[in-house]
Amino acid sequence: MKWPSVRSRRRRVEELLTNQQEATMTESKGTTTTASTDPDAISWLRSTLHSVDQRCTNLQTDLKKAQQDCLTLDGSRRGLAACLANQEEALGSLRQELVRTTLANQTMTNEKVEMQRKLEEKDRQIADLRRQLAAKDRVMETQRAVLEEASHNFTPALRAKLDKNISTMDARRNQYREELHVAREALSSLRSNFRGNDPNHHTLDTLEQCMAFLLERIAGPDTLDMTSSSASQSTLIQRHSNDTLKRSNINGYHGDQFTKVVYFTERTVTPFLTVIPRRLGEISLRDFKTLFDRPGVYRFHFKAQDAEYGFVKEEIADDNMILPGFDGKIIAWVEEIQV
Repeated sequence: MKWPSVRSRRRRVEELLTNQQEATMTESKGTTTTASTDPDAISWLRSTLHSVDQRCTNLQTDLKKAQQDCLTLDGSRRGLAACLANQEEALGSLRQELVRTTLANQTMTNEKVEMQRKLEEKDRQIADLRRQLAAKDRVMETQRAVLEEASHNFTPALRAKLDKNISTMDARRNQYREELHVAREALSSLRSNFRGNDPNHHTLDTLEQCMAFLLERIAGPDTLDMTSSSASQSTLIQRHSNDTLKRSNINGYHGDQFTKVVYFTERTVTPFLTVIPRRLGEISLRDFKTLFDRPGVYRFHFKAQDAEYGFVKEEIADDNMILPGFDGKIIAWVEEIQV
């Protein structure tokens, strides 16, 4: 609703006052012409003029009140306009929040649909796994029934025969172990007759490994277990290392003047351990070839640390190149080249 301005209302009141004054003067002129000399007419005119002045005063008072009301209404109008602007701003914020909430609701709905799809897929997988498990249970029940039937059919005579075979295999296993122990003692006695850098030590190691392998193949897979084999290999390496260290100390080299060298070949599973009477960082490929004096053409790889790939097998062909070390020793792989 648009309120009339203060000026327009004031103009209307002034026009009303002007019209009333003109009408009063017209009446007074007519009366003066008719009774200008009558004293009663003069007093009537005076009373009339007094009443007109009083009316003018009242109208002016009403005009001021109207002006004050107009100012009050104008202030109220401005306050209402400010409140309306605030409400429109709040309404805009609510609309934006409604849009964001709608988008979030749509996103959650899409996620809910996706989760339901994944849940259905997982349910199908679980159902498939349950079917597979049921099938395996049936197979296990069948095998259990067959096993129970076989155990019922297993007569005491067959059990006695099986026990006899087991005892025979145990006796044969003990015999093979004793023979292997005697052979290893003979090889150890023969090893003590060679010098520390004698290449015949490698031949003895190969011979010992071949004997253990042949006995295992003859006696069966259960004859020599992995524990005894690992123990024998570690004992072999330790004994070879101790013998070599003793011979090195006898020849005048101390513990800080030699370097352990562990190398692998294609013919044996057990690594070879020897000692070079030099410090780590002073041993070249020529020194290693002097130690590894076997006929043939070989390629030499050594364990080294690379900044990008970590631990690698570094191939070295230059005789003057210094060999890399790892954990205070040299680890090498020797590959024979067929010519």
